[in-house]
Amino acid sequence: MNKQEMKKRLEAIRNIKRGITPDAAWVLRTRGILLMQVGNSMPAASVSLWARWRVVARAFLPSQWLAALRGPVLAALSVLSVAFGGSIATVSAAERSLPGDFFHPVKLAMEQTRLAFTSGKKDKLQLKTEFLTGRLQEMREIASSEGVKRPARIKASAEILKRDFDTVKTQLNEVTHQESVGQQLAETAKLIDQTSVDALEALKQLKPSVSAETQVKVAEAEVAAVNTGVKAVQILVVAHDTPNMKEVMSNEEIVRSIQGKVQGMADNISNTSKKLSETSTSNTSSSTVLTQINTAKESLTQTKQLLEEGKLTEVTAALLETVKVVTTAEKTVVEFNASTTIPSSP
Repeated sequence: MNKQEMKKRLEAIRNIKRGITPDAAWVLRTRGILLMQVGNSMPAASVSLWARWRVVARAFLPSQWLAALRGPVLAALSVLSVAFGGSIATVSAAERSLPGDFFHPVKLAMEQTRLAFTSGKKDKLQLKTEFLTGRLQEMREIASSEGVKRPARIKASAEILKRDFDTVKTQLNEVTHQESVGQQLAETAKLIDQTSVDALEALKQLKPSVSAETQVKVAEAEVAAVNTGVKAVQILVVAHDTPNMKEVMSNEEIVRSIQGKVQGMADNISNTSKKLSETSTSNTSSSTVLTQINTAKESLTQTKQLLEEGKLTEVTAALLETVKVVTTAEKTVVEFNASTTIPSSP
């Protein structure tokens, strides 16, 4: 049988099929039987979203991919089930949770889900800034709390706060590299700067009441807050030279913000010098930290001079250098204390 004959026979079979009209009663009866059989084969309990995803994924994805994706996908599906199908009480408990609480990881995952569904770098930055203010509120609540979990909560809160400040700074860099500074970005930068100022004040008050080990984490959060705040001020300085942008933040407000950061660095240098005098370090260690402190003082003096001359763009760059040197000196002293003393409970 050649190809042409095969084609004719298939066409004949198709025409015969078109002429068949099944009995209506038979169709109805057969449909009922099939539906009953399908119903009997269904599981008694509803299949979870995760189980359904796993069946589909196994059909299309290699096993090694499934192993790598299992954790992130399960977390995302859990968050979605809470966010869109969970009880109001569960969602409310997650929103009120603090670092160390059972539902706090869910709260963080819900925030990441909101970010994932937010388009545009500026909108993501604005949303992340809102989350950052929430981190600060969490730290304040923990600072005013009591109990055996307080030290661990403070440490966890400082770590999360540092991470979020670092993320916001990265997002600021990405946005400013891709587009010019507009009013929305300037207003967001102003909020970020104010949040960094508030965070520094809260961390400064908290630091004396925690152990030497936790002070390292608090100091790291302070550095992240200063660096992010200085980056926000840099954006505001650029925006200030743009028409119709001075109303977002006046020159006087920018100067006061920088002055506050300069004073904060001066206080850190003073505190580090005091801690060094109270620490029994080796001559080599003391000499190294003293060199770092003197370098920080020189950098801070230069920053003040630039501020007096009104060179705001140069001031922010000099301030960042000061922060790096002060941070290195302070971290050296704090880490030495943490390694030579038993951490005390706050």
